[in-house]
Amino acid sequence: MKKDTIETRDPAAVPFWFFVAVLAWAPLPFASNTSWSSNLLVGLVAASVALWALFAIRNLELIRVPLRRLRLLWLAALILVLWFLVQNGSWTPTAWHHPMWQSTADTLGVPAAGAIGLDPAAAYETLGRIGAYGFTFFLSLQFCRRTASAVTFAYVLAGIAVAYAIYGLIMQLGDFQLVAWEPKRHYQDSVTSTFINRNSYGTFAGLGLLVICGLLVRAMRRIAAEGVTGGGLSEMLDRLTFRDFFLIGGFALVAAALILTNSRGASLSTLFALIVFVVLIASNQRSFKLGTIIAGAIIIVGSWMVFSVSSAGLMTRMLDFEQDAIGRREVAEIAIRAIGDRPLTGFGLGSFEGVFHLFRDAALDARIPAFDKAHNTYLEWALEAGLPAAALMVLTIAVLAFACVRGAITRRRNSSYPAIAAAATALVAIHALVDFSLQIPAVTVYYAAILGLGFAQSWSTQADEARSTSRQSAQGLEAWRSAAEM
Repeated sequence: MKKDTIETRDPAAVPFWFFVAVLAWAPLPFASNTSWSSNLLVGLVAASVALWALFAIRNLELIRVPLRRLRLLWLAALILVLWFLVQNGSWTPTAWHHPMWQSTADTLGVPAAGAIGLDPAAAYETLGRIGAYGFTFFLSLQFCRRTASAVTFAYVLAGIAVAYAIYGLIMQLGDFQLVAWEPKRHYQDSVTSTFINRNSYGTFAGLGLLVICGLLVRAMRRIAAEGVTGGGLSEMLDRLTFRDFFLIGGFALVAAALILTNSRGASLSTLFALIVFVVLIASNQRSFKLGTIIAGAIIIVGSWMVFSVSSAGLMTRMLDFEQDAIGRREVAEIAIRAIGDRPLTGFGLGSFEGVFHLFRDAALDARIPAFDKAHNTYLEWALEAGLPAAALMVLTIAVLAFACVRGAITRRRNSSYPAIAAAATALVAIHALVDFSLQIPAVTVYYAAILGLGFAQSWSTQADEARSTSRQSAQGLEAWRSAAEM
């Protein structure tokens, strides 16, 4: 019987577990959303890539998804990187530069280099984060092409979600009022775990809940495949393993933490994502129907039980939309006006806060505070990157999500992984309409890892040409390695 975990002698074990440690670390220092923790996360992801590459040079079998298969993704990434470099380069024609640069030079009486973007330093820092997200997806894709590694990785992702849910629940129910190692100053009535913002942690918890649901489906399918001989519920319970009980308990803990965030956007987005997940699982005609029914029943009953126990605060906030809506509509209008001012070029990555002050006028209520984020990721992308670049970013993610939807419906085995990724994309896509969770590094790194897992399992191994393709494309590397060893 094939072992359902990553092999201890797997040549990818060292870079795999280093990468896992990076993912586990990411939420701890305030969701990696401070300057130092964000830069550290970028460096750790870069180290993960370098470690994988070092092992891959020594053993080409680690290139489990050939680079040739990702050529369109590489092209999209190259176009975006080149554009962001152009957008923030001082070497571009002066006529392209934003007028604020010349205005600043005239005011200070000194020459200014100028650029299309308003804040090149912030742009390069943001670009580093985006690169970390892309490489997280790439590493997850490479590691999770094999079933054993995918199973282990999914359990790791579930374990990370459970660990941070436990921490958040202890801090809240024990009234310790800590965020990581500092006193909690915001949302003292809500679970935020190691995150500052409850909405961002709600998105993180929702993603973890989807991973757990996917593993529950896999577990229930296993039990259904073994056949039920008439023992009913007691027989099914006897067949549950420690990992199955971990998933059931983890589901309750993460769901409770999510509801106790009192985040309407995250809770509703997660509910929508769970519906997407169940529909995709049910649409797979090759799945074990009994296993799907059992898993669906556990998810539905478990969700109702957790919600009935811990939803009082959330329900109170559901009835009061007006307070949180103060300023958001006006900020959206400012963003739309700014996009109309420079629809093609944008104002540069990381420039929203400056643009907000630039376009704020007397028509905006003075009581509305300064916003450093648009609370709508799509508007912020369009404002900062320009409409063409923002559209390419959305299209790239949409193509990957579509591949996962197709894999969830058509794959004979491992269809739960692309279903998780597709549902996770639905979650972040919906929540991005009303908040900025995708701009929190720990959330986006976690999502990128899930997307890599799902995409890696979205096509059948029968049609996989990775082995032959990697051998052909690696002939040069083999020759280089042989020469280096001489």
